[in-house]
Amino acid sequence: RVLENLSVMDEVRRQIGVIFNEER
Repeated sequence: RVLENLSVMDEVRRQIGVIFNEER
């Protein structure tokens, strides 16, 4: 479960990064 959570967090971070890039 820990590994899965890390993968999910990585995906969320990627989406957040894309949103921030779009904002800028």
